[in-house]
Amino acid sequence: MRRSRTALTAWPAFADLMTVLAVLGLAIAAGVASIEAPDDEVPEDLPQKLKAELSAARERNAALEERIEELEEELEDRDIERRLGSFPCLGTQSGSRTSPVPLLRIVVESGYRVTRLWPSGANVEGIPRLDEAIAHGLMQEGDLRSYASGMHAYGDDDDTYGRSCRFWVELRK
Repeated sequence: MRRSRTALTAWPAFADLMTVLAVLGLAIAAGVASIEAPDDEVPEDLPQKLKAELSAARERNAALEERIEELEEELEDRDIERRLGSFPCLGTQSGSRTSPVPLLRIVVESGYRVTRLWPSGANVEGIPRLDEAIAHGLMQEGDLRSYASGMHAYGDDDDTYGRSCRFWVELRK
């Protein structure tokens, strides 16, 4: 039986979020405890203390909200990688999400024909055998596998576009 790794990949971000909430709760509790006074003795500078505590709590709250947003974006990136198998090498940013952009179009005929599909301005100079695959014309399965394996290995390198990634293709019949 194969287990899903979904819960394991989401757990660290969830644990970080719970830690942030626990720290926030403790900070609020400490703030309330520090300004409490016995019922029979009400200090005259209580409003100033309340203002200072409120200001400090707002600053802590803003920092914690910022951290929560960062964790949510990180969790979204992990979810994209989990769904796609790996982060796309070429993609378009929409908010915090990256949508894959195909590198090549592969048309299946009596063989395979590879054509360029990447957007202008994309840095594709380091991809091995890319130009050869496009110039080859109609090729058989063995040739396609040879070209694809070089590109796949290049995407597996940890320094490809800043991390390991996958190239996407559009497949047509």
